[in-house]
Order: sequence, then C-alpha cells, then structure tokens
Amino acid sequence: MYDPAALTLALDETFLSLDPTPMCAAVVDGQIRFGPGRATSGLRLAGSIDADAFHVELLSVIERPA
Repeated sequence: MYDPAALTLALDETFLSLDPTPMCAAVVDGQIRFGPGRATSGLRLAGSIDADAFHVELLSVIERPA
C-alpha cells in the first residue's frame, strides 16, 4: 500500500484521531467523492496522525515482520 493512512489503518487505529462525522460518499467520474451528510453515516474522519509514533511502529514492522 502506498497510502500512509491506509497503511496505518491496516496496522491499527492507534496512531489516528478518528471522529464520527456526518458524511456521504458518491462515485463521480470513477472517483469517490466525500461531502457533508445530514445523518450519522458510520464514516469517521481522520483529524490527525501521530507521525512520530507511526514512524517508529512502521520501522519495527519492517525490521521484524510477523
């Protein structure tokens, strides 16, 4: 995976600050577009990432894969 957020979620949510956010998702011209929603959607928005802790974890996974 080349997307750092996707890789983070694959490892764990520990490093992300996720907040429930009323959002909707739609496919427009073959791409997913997110926008404001009216009701709770179950989607969570990542507001921040602990980059230093994630970097340490990522290096440990690379050095000692399971």
